[in-house]
Amino acid sequence: MKFNIDKKFTLIALQFIGLLIFIFILINLDYDIISKQLISFRWEWCIAYAISIFFMILFKSLRWKTALDKHGILYPFRKVFAINVIASFWGLITPGKLGELSKILYLQKDNLTLIKSSVTIVLDRLYDILMMFFFGIISLVYFFSFFKSNLNIIYIFIIAITFVLVSLLFFKKRFWQVIKKLLIFFLPKEKYNNVAHEWSVFKADFIIIFSTTFFKMLFYSIVAYLFYFIQINIIAIGFNIEVSFIYLGP
Repeated sequence: MKFNIDKKFTLIALQFIGLLIFIFILINLDYDIISKQLISFRWEWCIAYAISIFFMILFKSLRWKTALDKHGILYPFRKVFAINVIASFWGLITPGKLGELSKILYLQKDNLTLIKSSVTIVLDRLYDILMMFFFGIISLVYFFSFFKSNLNIIYIFIIAITFVLVSLLFFKKRFWQVIKKLLIFFLPKEKYNNVAHEWSVFKADFIIIFSTTFFKMLFYSIVAYLFYFIQINIIAIGFNIEVSFIYLGP
């Protein structure tokens, strides 16, 4: 009981801190500068921005549907796309895009178990993390001439990548324990008991889907993130900021 109370208090405290930070940012914004920047924006680029968002969500939806189909959850693409649009909105207004986990709720409305609902969503988020590493490495290679003058940055990056890879290779059990602890923290006790009971099922399904759909989901991820970088460049063009695509991309 004490653990549940502490967990609820921690979650409320985190939300309260997040709200305070948001209010602090709003108070310290220079609204004169913001209004001038918005007026200077070339609004014809809004159409291009909307199109790029559409294609980004489209390919993310194709990625998620690939995992859903492999898991035996045969949703029509229109439904997958609609859920992704809503989840993307919640992801924008929550730290770490945790709002995208709201997709679990939509799956559970169709009487799917928590385990069956969460496998594809956890896997879907994993590819976002992989993309961060992927484009991070590309950026390091492209900007090597800059980093060459500061070798400490390269050393830190290599050590970080090596640490992650070694951890995944030698501490696979530890990785699953971390996932379980996160579930304990974020889920109600009765929900976690269901997860703990079917934990082996979660792991088995996760590994099967990941190994059989890897290249297809990776392809959709790369295309989706290319459209994300295009969005950033469209905003720069709209504000008449002249900068190379590669500087605003990876």
